[in-house]
This record gives sequence, C-alpha cells and structure tokens, in this order.
Amino acid sequence: MLLELLEKVLARISLVDALYRRKNGDQCGADRHRQIIEAVARGDTTGAIAQMSEHLDDLESRLVLDEAQGESHNLTAELERFSARS
Repeated sequence: MLLELLEKVLARISLVDALYRRKNGDQCGADRHRQIIEAVARGDTTGAIAQMSEHLDDLESRLVLDEAQGESHNLTAELERFSARS
C-alpha cells in the first residue's frame, strides 16, 4: 500500500515537473535522492523529513508557478489538482 502511494505521488511530481519546469532549470541529482534513502535506511525520520522537505522546496523553486494560474500557484496545489483527476 505504501509503495502504491509512493508510485502515485512520484508520477504526479514527475508530471508537474515536466509541465512547469523552467526551460533552463536544473534537475535534482542522484545525490539528493541517495541522501533521502540513506536517512530512511538509518531510521533517521527527522533527517529524512528534513531532506525530503528541502528537496521538494528545491523542486518548487525550479517550477514556473505564479498567481496568474489562480489558486494553483504552488507545488502542493498542482499535485492536488492532478490527484483529483485520477
């Protein structure tokens, strides 16, 4: 069940990233993902949450989301919008 939820969230994040990433925006590196996975593997919940939160903030900063789009001018709103469609 957790794996299924993770797959759905990752698919939506990938979709939002593909649709709204700045044309010359950097992509997150494997190091960031490795740090998150290592924190989870160590059982470091606080560290994993901090790493993931920072990673999502970085992702959001690379997206072109603004108030002209209405209420969906942040990553959370966009993920919720795509979740409503499934």
